This record gives sequence, structure tokens and C-alpha cells, in this order.
Amino acid sequence: MARRAAQLTQLPELSDELAAHYDRSRTREGAGCEYLTDPAEVNARIGAALAGAQQEMLTAQPGGPRTQALVNIALDRDSKALERGVRVRTLYRDTVHTDVVTREWATIMTGKGAQFRTIAAPFQRCIIIDRQHAFIDDYVHQDGPANAAWYVQDRGMVAWIAVVFDEVWRRAEVWNGDARAAGC
Repeated sequence: MARRAAQLTQLPELSDELAAHYDRSRTREGAGCEYLTDPAEVNARIGAALAGAQQEMLTAQPGGPRTQALVNIALDRDSKALERGVRVRTLYRDTVHTDVVTREWATIMTGKGAQFRTIAAPFQRCIIIDRQHAFIDDYVHQDGPANAAWYVQDRGMVAWIAVVFDEVWRRAEVWNGDARAAGC
């Protein structure tokens, strides 16, 4: 009991010491990164971040054409963001010019105010929301699950990812869903 009583007398000092560490941690810019292995969880997190978006969503989709299932997930979500005044910009490889599903998606969304560009050069997949949230492919786990992603909230890293996106965007060509041949 005497040992416990002695420990209790030290709690105020320990609390003061921990408070200093806590205060320093609150000034960090962002919350770091989180590894997401389930594609449904990745889409849920993107949806949650986009539901709170106020300014922009940037997406870079180098994998080529969109599947109808992916278009169905994004149609309502992205349309609601556009209706709230969120600016939506999407990058694709120029191979999408001949894909009916992706062309239709781009045509519909361009009519709602989204912007699309295509480029022949390779680039990395990412989604950036309000320059506060980024979702990137997993390059850490060699044998990780397909479509695993990192959810990045560190302010410095998200800013860097956005700069990379903007550099590719500047080099890409405007696309409104037309059927021109790739590379033209």
C-alpha cells in the first residue's frame, strides 16, 4: 500500500510531463498515413473525405478505362460534390479515348462541370481531396492485396502529391469524352 501511495503522489508530475508531449503532438501538420487493405474500405474512406470536401477533388487514374462498376460508385458521389461547388479534375491515360464506358462517364461528368485531361506518358494513381486527404497505391508491401492503398493525411506529403498531380495536369490535353484516337 505504501508503494501505491508513493506512486499516486507522483501522478501530478507525470501528468505535467505527459501534457507537454501531448501539446507538441497537437501542433503536427496532419495525422500521418494509414494502410488500407480492403477496397471497400478504401472507397468508404474516399467517400467520407469527399462528403466533407469544400474545394476540390483531384484524381489520377493511369490504369486505363473505367469499369461500369467503378463508374456506378463514383457517379452519385462525384455529382453531389460538383453540386456543392467542389471542383473535380481527373487525369487519364489517352487510351481511354476509345473506351465507351469511360467516354460516356467523361461526357456526363463534363456536362456537370468536371474537367478531364489525358496524357500518353505514365503517371501515378492518386486521389486528393481539398489538399488535406490523399489516397495512393501501396508500394510498401510487395505481396500486399490488390487495390490496397495508403490514406495520407500528413499535410506536407499531401501537398507534395498535389504538386505532382498539377505538373502532370499541365502537360495533359483537355478531354471531354470525345472518341479521338489515342495519341492524337
